[in-house]
Amino acid sequence: MAVGTYRDTGTSVNLHGENHLRHVTGAFASPAQALTAFEQAHGKAVRPGPAPMTDTAARLVEQVSAYAADPGDHEAVFNIFIDNKGDWEKYRTFPIESAC
Repeated sequence: MAVGTYRDTGTSVNLHGENHLRHVTGAFASPAQALTAFEQAHGKAVRPGPAPMTDTAARLVEQVSAYAADPGDHEAVFNIFIDNKGDWEKYRTFPIESAC
């Protein structure tokens, strides 16, 4: 369950479910209206901050430690990921020289 606001339209919505099963349960003209309706519907479940990590995101964190890697280690983390996935392969769609 979550409350969000679309950037392009400014419409605020209440959401239910997670991952690809999440759906809109209410649309509101302002974030205040959406938060009020959400709090009335869910009471004690309301807490400030970002939504908890979904099951899918948690599994990815376990599989690939990219969240713990330094920004400069992205190539090493990607190589470990490729090594652990037998059905994946790494290839470049353009010569590396063209990126310089």
